[in-house]
Amino acid sequence: MLTLLSQWVIQSSIADQEHDSRIVNLAGRQRMLSQKITKISFYLAGEESPSRRKEYLGKLEEALALWERSHAGLLHGDADLDLPGKNSTAVVTLFQSIESAHLAMAAAARDILSAPDDMARLKQAAQRIRDAEPNFLAGMDEIVFRYDAEAKTRVKLVRNLETGLTVLILLVLALEAKFIFAPAVRRLRLDMRTLEAHDAEMETLFSASPTAMFLVDEAALTIIRCNRKAEQLIGCGAEYLQQRPFSDLLDCRHEVNRLFLGQDPHRRCPRGP
Repeated sequence: MLTLLSQWVIQSSIADQEHDSRIVNLAGRQRMLSQKITKISFYLAGEESPSRRKEYLGKLEEALALWERSHAGLLHGDADLDLPGKNSTAVVTLFQSIESAHLAMAAAARDILSAPDDMARLKQAAQRIRDAEPNFLAGMDEIVFRYDAEAKTRVKLVRNLETGLTVLILLVLALEAKFIFAPAVRRLRLDMRTLEAHDAEMETLFSASPTAMFLVDEAALTIIRCNRKAEQLIGCGAEYLQQRPFSDLLDCRHEVNRLFLGQDPHRRCPRGP
């Protein structure tokens, strides 16, 4: 669970950093667009060529639309621009401080677009844009710096959280090793020593038994091993007896031997009289 939580934190951090980068870039672009709107308005005030004026009007309309949409997206969010619109109280306050400048510039730019041939009105609108621009630029500078500072703070927080989770995971692993795995290993070693002791005891009993003993494969009924008494009884070494059919040592004329070998107890043995 801790590993999954750590991965969730990392993935969330990556997603947040992507948003933060996008927000800082668009906030910085707002400054450029405001300067572009100001320059175009003054170009229009001094331009007499109809074709050039038409070109400037198109650029002004395009810049104004993008500027206003980005402003609204930064404030309230815009999925197409990948803007979440989740601003801190400090950022909202900074936006409020430039709202009057933003509205003044937007209204003046729309005046130019609505009456581009009224030169007196156009020049007045251009001047209003120029008067409002410094406040807007100064405010946007603070907003960009604030966005960047908050992004860095979030990155630092995530790093600290990741470090904490890593330490916690290592602590849990250490506790598991001490209280779960270590006792299990000790118990396993104890069980192995007990089994080895039992095996040694059985080996001693098997080898030293005064009774002939054979270890026989249950399925094939072949001799696996035998003790010293069995060797003495049969008169053969253990190497000779190993893997030989146990039936070679039994007289099948006896019913009990035929039962042991899985044969019909009523069948006559070919070696019988």
